[in-house]
Amino acid sequence: MSRELLVAAVDHLVLTVADVESTCRFYGDVLGLERIESEPGRVALGFGSGKLNLHATNRLHHPVAGRAVPGSADLCFRTEQPIGTLLRRLNADGVPIVSGPIERTGAAGLIVSVYFRDPDDNLVEVGAPSDRIGELSVRPARPEDRAVIESLLTDAKLPLDGLDDAWPRVRVATNAVGEVQAAAGIEVWDREGLLRSVVVAPTSRGQGIGEELVWRVVAAARAEGVRGIWLLTFVPEWFERLGFRREARDTAPGALGASQELRGACPDTAVLMSLPLGRPGAWATIGGRADADPRFPTGRLQLETRLDGARRTELIAAIEVAPARLRTAVAGLEAERLDTPYREGGWSVRQVVHHLADAQLNGAMRLRLALTEPEPTIRTYEQERWAELADARSAPIEWSLQLFEATTQRLVALLLALRPADFERRYVHPETGPATLDTWLQVYGWHGLHHVAQIEALRARNGW
Repeated sequence: MSRELLVAAVDHLVLTVADVESTCRFYGDVLGLERIESEPGRVALGFGSGKLNLHATNRLHHPVAGRAVPGSADLCFRTEQPIGTLLRRLNADGVPIVSGPIERTGAAGLIVSVYFRDPDDNLVEVGAPSDRIGELSVRPARPEDRAVIESLLTDAKLPLDGLDDAWPRVRVATNAVGEVQAAAGIEVWDREGLLRSVVVAPTSRGQGIGEELVWRVVAAARAEGVRGIWLLTFVPEWFERLGFRREARDTAPGALGASQELRGACPDTAVLMSLPLGRPGAWATIGGRADADPRFPTGRLQLETRLDGARRTELIAAIEVAPARLRTAVAGLEAERLDTPYREGGWSVRQVVHHLADAQLNGAMRLRLALTEPEPTIRTYEQERWAELADARSAPIEWSLQLFEATTQRLVALLLALRPADFERRYVHPETGPATLDTWLQVYGWHGLHHVAQIEALRARNGW
């Protein structure tokens, strides 16, 4: 039997900050929070019915949390403003986006979230309701919406060919009486997304509805694991305002060649565009160009000497998405196919899955040693021999899928908490010598998707 609820709401949160004035300027400029000084030395930031109390590290107001340090908070604000407005504000203020827009689960339902960091490196999430755009409701398209959507597309001279491929991911915005005012959808081909059928009823244009619906469709696709967003359009200027960039037509991912739009439904005069925001496409290219050697379908690891914050974010994202990509890559494979080598003389699919769990555990150990000891010498292991052990050759892959997922979740949580200086910490590899955690990040950012791509390539070759 549940006990009586004794709390009703969160009244305020406390942020421990290095500099109160810098924090006030950031939250005031970027999010519009109001500075409140109830008495000398006690400063807070107000928003709606809540507030953030600010405690400077050199002037804490006791009692305090057990670890009251800057950069330890993970905050989520809810907004009723358009996501597009937030994105433009962040861009204008030069605030890098860590992730998003992406669909997440908030306290009151699904939200479209954008992540960034404040001056103390706290992770800040701002989310808008996924099911609303102002007074309009947003929901997946239903069969009874089909005729209206096709009519809007026809009037806008947009193709109907291939709409069935996008239909499971088409969302509509409806007014108070349920009339469709806008629609947008995405076709997904091997985790590449083709945005299409973005259309707004004439009476609802000029209100930002199309842009907001695009962000909700993109956010849902990214939460699903789509790694790149592309489109063909005759109005590239409109999409450039959203952050899309023009691309040469022959740079479209090969997987999109199955789409009706690229097979002729859209004329050659349509402009190909991609969405780099949040760097969803970067996951596909970490490591360099594809290699003729079947061992390296995503390219061989190419180490960079120095990483900036944006590149680190890309690599952490690659680590984070690998378990979901792996689970998709092995879905539906029966025992015979799991025991098929991904290439002649190579490991079986089963061995690759178990290797990924083993490697992630070893990687996690190396990371923690480097963070807690002065230049530790890490241990190597004989991965080829590990792959020949009985469990690697015959154990259910679900054991390692769950282990890979859990280890990665903890790894990502730790990586997102690190400061830039932490990535300069060093460890010593017995075979290759000293290395920084920037090197570690590149190795493991490449490693997971490298092996997933081996399985994907096998399935593609065999038509599985």
